[in-house]
Amino acid sequence: MRHEKIIKREDGSKVLIKAVFSCDFTRLTPDWSFDVFTCEKGKRTWNAVCDRTSYGFRRLSSDERPQKIRDEFMRHVTAEEVESVMLELWDNLRQNQQTVADCHCRA
Repeated sequence: MRHEKIIKREDGSKVLIKAVFSCDFTRLTPDWSFDVFTCEKGKRTWNAVCDRTSYGFRRLSSDERPQKIRDEFMRHVTAEEVESVMLELWDNLRQNQQTVADCHCRA
């Protein structure tokens, strides 16, 4: 399940936080993933804050990449903002838990 939240900054820019909660039968633990995008004041284009296709990012080891992504995200959002998106997604999951259970039973 996915949830998005747009946060407007005092300078007129906007930040979009996308949170995804996924689970399946092959993994024992559920998985959270996040993405952060920015939009400058007066613009309509959303830009990813972490360019995962750049040469500098690809040169990092697999252990260094998650830290680099986290650092880039935290330059634009606070931990409280990410937590609020997680809690909103969790509330949506709880409200729709029967629908989610029905989907998994059919799979």
